[in-house]
Amino acid sequence: MPAKTFGLNAAPAFALPVLFLGYAVVANYEFVTGLGRDISEMPKNVSAYLSGEAATQIDTYYKKIMPHRVPSIDVMGAARYAIFKEGRSGVVVGNDGWLFSKEEFAAPLDRTADLAEAATGLAQIRDELSANGINLVVVPLPAKADVYREHLSNAAIPDDLVQLYDDFTALLDQQGIKYVDTRQPLL
Repeated sequence: MPAKTFGLNAAPAFALPVLFLGYAVVANYEFVTGLGRDISEMPKNVSAYLSGEAATQIDTYYKKIMPHRVPSIDVMGAARYAIFKEGRSGVVVGNDGWLFSKEEFAAPLDRTADLAEAATGLAQIRDELSANGINLVVVPLPAKADVYREHLSNAAIPDDLVQLYDDFTALLDQQGIKYVDTRQPLL
């Protein structure tokens, strides 16, 4: 039986982790040796590492010696998207480069209590503003996945997400709060 080999298509899949690990080796070598930097603020006792107290100090130190950390994470995320068409955690990749928040798809089915609390809070704010001669007008926005569903790779969106906007505006009506209906013009 011939040995299995990886084709050229697998090269990008291996290149990113290899580049990342190479960078990690250099960065951690710098962390351990200090390379002329003062690492005296690092915990000296084992209990700080075992209890987790050292984690914050190490994180702060890494951020100080690697100011390019956040941009490099962003570049890796962009490369992952460009090569594999995958989003970072919390992202749902749609069609034609559209990205959606995973929150919209993992929404709990029963939001009635949250919506009622929000509407009650808005009624209190309306009353306070009204006492000062100011009229409150709420502008609720539908979910991005509801408005731009044609850009979803899977056109099905949760039914409760579609219903959320209608439920919220119904509660605003019950509280007598003025609002601008934005859903229909945006669809």
